[in-house]
Amino acid sequence: MEKDQLKTMDENTSLDIMNEKLGKVRQKSENSEDDDLYMASSLVNPKQQELTDGLDKVRQDKTENNLPKRIDGWGVQLRGNYYRLFKKIKGKVKWIHVGREWNIEIVRSKIKIFKG
Repeated sequence: MEKDQLKTMDENTSLDIMNEKLGKVRQKSENSEDDDLYMASSLVNPKQQELTDGLDKVRQDKTENNLPKRIDGWGVQLRGNYYRLFKKIKGKVKWIHVGREWNIEIVRSKIKIFKG
């Protein structure tokens, strides 16, 4: 009977030792996963910085700042290289196409034509 008790005690201690080793291996595994994630993020961050720097260098067309916001009650809008005027009349938005180039005389003549 004592032999059986000694045998089970030996097995229990060996199980405890194995559990401790398993716990250490798991901790190392988690740490290595964290290190892998850190390394991956450190590789991504310079590439992301490169892309944002590249976006800063992309040519952006400058629009004229001397464009008025409103003319004779009509709003002015530049969309896709075309100028247009807009105004809400009787609950509906009306549009007047101006063209690619901004010319105040042409705009005023188109407003006169629209008014009739």
